Amino acid sequence: MVFNIFDIFKNKKANGSTMRTELNVPFKEKDIVKKMGAKWDPEKKVWYVPSGVNLEDFKRWIVTIHNPGINFRADYFFIAETSGRCWKCSKNTRFISLGLYPGFLTEVLEEDENHPSEISSVWIEHDFYALLYYVREISEDVCCHMQSLSSFYKIDHSSTAKRSYWMNHCEYCGAKQGDFMEYCEPDGLFYGDHIGSHIILHNISEELVVNCDSYNPCSILEDN
Repeated sequence: MVFNIFDIFKNKKANGSTMRTELNVPFKEKDIVKKMGAKWDPEKKVWYVPSGVNLEDFKRWIVTIHNPGINFRADYFFIAETSGRCWKCSKNTRFISLGLYPGFLTEVLEEDENHPSEISSVWIEHDFYALLYYVREISEDVCCHMQSLSSFYKIDHSSTAKRSYWMNHCEYCGAKQGDFMEYCEPDGLFYGDHIGSHIILHNISEELVVNCDSYNPCSILEDN
């Protein structure tokens, strides 16, 4: 089935859920986006377009320009929680991750063969579990669930990944715990094709919509 991405945003707004769009704004251009209606988040140190403001004028600063909306959807989700050693201070700190059950949808953008300038959004259903990483944008409801488990899960900029995304931070020294080490390295806490018994799952019976760059397919062991 084909959906229009902005129709989905309208539906979410009608249901009382709000989303915001993070911007990648050079320091010398901050006054420009401020005059256009962007807001500064002093805690996360990022400019963003609040819900209800037209995104069209902010295309040049939107982190994911080709798709400023959501690209993952699910009727319900889980949060995976575990602990690991901080790379900087070596203390044991909490790590959390967004997870999806089989049946979640991802968006694929397709060009119309007869009208190359027109792009449609095709949503594909998947039959496996997944852990999300490089999460760009989440709803306020999802944010509340995540930060109720760890207030150190927040958006930040990664010079290595060259992007801003929601990531874990050390509870003791505040150091960024980048997604690459935990999802892409063999000894990472969320690496591999299964979720082991060292990870606690928190089931959330609410809809999830996010903008995310990647995920790890996985299975869940029976002891979870």
